[in-house]
Amino acid sequence: MKFLKKLYLLSFVGVVTTGLNSSISATDSPVTDTPFTDSSEKEYDIRTASSAEDVEQQILRLLDRPTLVLINIDHTLLCATEPCFRPNTLKELGNIKATSLQHLTTRQKRWAHALEYTTTATQLTNRNWPSIISNLQTKALVLGYTSLAMNDLAPLSINTTRWCQKSLQESGIHFSPSETILFLDQSNANQTIGMEDGVLYAGKIKRLNMSDLVQALSTNPERIIAVDCQKQHLKSIATAANEAEISNFTGLHCTEVYCIPPAKPDKEGLEEKFMKIEKQTFKECPVTKEDLQSLVDKFWAKATINAADPP
Repeated sequence: MKFLKKLYLLSFVGVVTTGLNSSISATDSPVTDTPFTDSSEKEYDIRTASSAEDVEQQILRLLDRPTLVLINIDHTLLCATEPCFRPNTLKELGNIKATSLQHLTTRQKRWAHALEYTTTATQLTNRNWPSIISNLQTKALVLGYTSLAMNDLAPLSINTTRWCQKSLQESGIHFSPSETILFLDQSNANQTIGMEDGVLYAGKIKRLNMSDLVQALSTNPERIIAVDCQKQHLKSIATAANEAEISNFTGLHCTEVYCIPPAKPDKEGLEEKFMKIEKQTFKECPVTKEDLQSLVDKFWAKATINAADPP
């Protein structure tokens, strides 16, 4: 294990978010260099980037001040070699997974999620990402981020972080700095956000305090640039930057992965895969008394709400 260089006890009020469930289709087409506006009419400077090369050129044009660049790993840098695990088919995949793993507790589903990650082979979405990231690192602080949590459900966490680093290294991608930083979420003892070897393991946390992040990194960026294939993630990071009083934010919505032709999921093959994951989960992560109590509490909470409804 690497020496724990920095340890911070933080309360999470503001945010980096990631995840594999995408609500974006290949037809999304905000105009490049035009701010994206959501339903609340709040403006975010989110621009379309059609490829890794386009991302590089747009970032280079913005490096006129100290900058922190955050690049999403899930589907933006790396995607599954199996087409059915890519964003444009994840909705159908999610339905199969939900049905297959419906008997698992919340804690076991997190375990199964990690197993799914570590048993899925990945590849670069663009073979030029390694050289592009290396070039950007000579001009700005560049971090990667993923939906994996750093020490979620140890000891499996050791495998997930090693798997992520191994996947990146085999693809020729190396982030920095190399120290380990843990952000202990006081509201959720089961998950820890952390950073190791330049990768931020954001987990399921919806909001991470950006001020604490830059403080932990001992940096003082005047601009934040985020690259992600999901616009919702970019809006979350924009909100965090604003709360940290970093007014210069640009989000690059990288659509390259959506250009990969969608594939119809092999339902039988996926059901067999998730059946194996479920079986392995029950073996390695058995139901605990706390799990049973949680189920009981949820049952009574639902029963109380139903009882309060008028006949």
